[in-house]
Amino acid sequence: MKNLVKRQIDIGSFVQNGKVLIIYGPRQVGKTTIINSFLEQFKDKYRVYAGDSITTQEIFSSQRLEKLKEHVEDLDLLFIDEAQNIKNIGINLKIIIDAYPNLKIVVTGSSSFELAGQIGEPLMGRNILLNMYPLTDYEIRNSEYFNPTTHLDYILRFGSYPEVILQGTIEEKIAKVKNLAESFLLKDILKFENLKKPEILLNLLRTLAYQIGNEISINKISKELGTSSKTIQRYIYLLEQSFVVFRLKSYNNNLRTEIRKKNKLYFYDLGIRNAIINDFTETNINKNGLMRRDLGNLFENFAIIEKLKSNAYNGKLYQTFFWRNIEGKEIDYIEKWNQNADVYEFTLNNMQKKKTPKVFIETNKNLQINFKVITVENYTDFLGS
Repeated sequence: MKNLVKRQIDIGSFVQNGKVLIIYGPRQVGKTTIINSFLEQFKDKYRVYAGDSITTQEIFSSQRLEKLKEHVEDLDLLFIDEAQNIKNIGINLKIIIDAYPNLKIVVTGSSSFELAGQIGEPLMGRNILLNMYPLTDYEIRNSEYFNPTTHLDYILRFGSYPEVILQGTIEEKIAKVKNLAESFLLKDILKFENLKKPEILLNLLRTLAYQIGNEISINKISKELGTSSKTIQRYIYLLEQSFVVFRLKSYNNNLRTEIRKKNKLYFYDLGIRNAIINDFTETNINKNGLMRRDLGNLFENFAIIEKLKSNAYNGKLYQTFFWRNIEGKEIDYIEKWNQNADVYEFTLNNMQKKKTPKVFIETNKNLQINFKVITVENYTDFLGS
């Protein structure tokens, strides 16, 4: 993959003395590859530890500066992979930072609920969080792999995990993404939480897969699946923390005419989503043939997750929402910062003229609103690449 794809993210821009850079991200997104590339600049002044090693666990769970000192002294950078496997890792990293304030520290974890639980309060205000995702559309388009006639169709069908999108026949891609969905993601959640009713989680995933781009009702889903709302909320939280889905909240001014406390859930990777419902049908997105019934939802999910990746890698801290009122007027996606709001509508073509709903403008006169329609033809401008 190193020769095929130049990653868009610059790890060095996030690393600071006296702070721990925590890189979250699911397995197989290329964390090790990009870290190895970053480490090359430190020559012999760095050390790498594997969190699943018993020796590493013994060293970095000791809470004894004397023991820790042996392994970090004279280093410019310390890197610990899969740090969630180390007991009391947060306390030990604080001890190291206090003793060596000029040391750069980078740790990774494949699920945020595991590593966040380990680090917690000890590093409050002493850490920088960075989510790492599967390949971006920009990275794929600028790689040797890029094929303008198939690349968007492939991302919408098979997702953008490196080992899936970069090589193999159609049959091999399907097998690989199914393996990712079953082995790396779902089994990790089931194992970590020791869930007693895994069938509920699987049924929930199928339900969410069919509802991308639509508002979800926890009460309705809980009734359909025959379980409590509390259980559904808990399972959705686990899916978020393990980088399977993410939520988009509704924007409102607390007006009675606006939908409040509603969420939309999207998938971090569309290959995983399609594996859950076992549908890898061609999209024909660049052709005039018959299109998939869910193509509009796939394109909306694709555009939003790609924008999320771009914002994260470029350090843009926007608030993001969707908006809808009780009359059915809606906006697909909003990025808000200060008194500015970029609002977007996603569509497969621009045949139908669209504009910002008048009621949204009237009830948000304090905002400088910029409206754009995003299509297959102009989505790269939307992503800023």
